[in-house]
Amino acid sequence: MSDFLSHVRDLDGSTRTLATHLVGEWEVMVGGGPELFVLTASAGGGRRTANAITSAPVTQDQTVFITVSGQSVEGPALYALTLEEVAEALEHLAAGQLPAERWIVVG
Repeated sequence: MSDFLSHVRDLDGSTRTLATHLVGEWEVMVGGGPELFVLTASAGGGRRTANAITSAPVTQDQTVFITVSGQSVEGPALYALTLEEVAEALEHLAAGQLPAERWIVVG
């Protein structure tokens, strides 16, 4: 998993904007960089989707700008993760435990 986290560290929001990896049953995609990231995982052939959410205090309406493919995109601050939060989310996925305060799971 440290190799995948190394790829995530290399995301620059411009030329390198997406990293993918299989963690247990989860197909994981991390996008963004270099400071903020979005992590989405799917399992069961896409029947289950999980989005990691930040531990930072944010409101439902609060937004942030994340750079993806060289474009600055405004999105919900709830989904904007630091590198440390991405590492923690990967540990959750590996353990098969997605705490409700850090994940939104559909399916």
